[in-house]
Amino acid sequence: KLLGKIADLRATSHETLDVVAFQILRGAPADDLAEAVQNAQAMQRALGHLRPTPREAGAWRPIAQALQHALAKMTQSDASMETLRAAFEPLSEGVIQCLQVFGNPTSTPLRVAHCPMAQGSAGASWVQRKGTIDNPYFGAAMLTCGAFRHVVDSGTHLMGATKKTNPAPQT
Repeated sequence: KLLGKIADLRATSHETLDVVAFQILRGAPADDLAEAVQNAQAMQRALGHLRPTPREAGAWRPIAQALQHALAKMTQSDASMETLRAAFEPLSEGVIQCLQVFGNPTSTPLRVAHCPMAQGSAGASWVQRKGTIDNPYFGAAMLTCGAFRHVVDSGTHLMGATKKTNPAPQT
């Protein structure tokens, strides 16, 4: 499920996508606050060690700031699952931006999923590897609510070279 190769991160921004995209997703759908907060703290540390190339720095800086801001909310001492899920949306948007700007650096396809009921029915997206919906916004209550919007193959960029999928929403 989790790559967990924080110690092996090389010093470029796009290579941390594995860490950013999947760490918190393990705890959120399972309603495991302690695990999700612990994973958010690990992500904070990993992001702090990234050194983008000069070519990447301009694009990376605003994305990294947004990711750090979301992670700071997730790791507050009074964090709750509600706080974590509210902050997960901007974190996910940052990961989606990474896929748009830097592409998918992993060796497997990544899926962009969307739940129309998340964030007070405004809808929210997230990135996952699994081929079945694993909704982080509602946990066990609505674990399979949502649909895949895109599949981003290894080495491709979101919106540039993606395969759109239009299965019926899973609820």
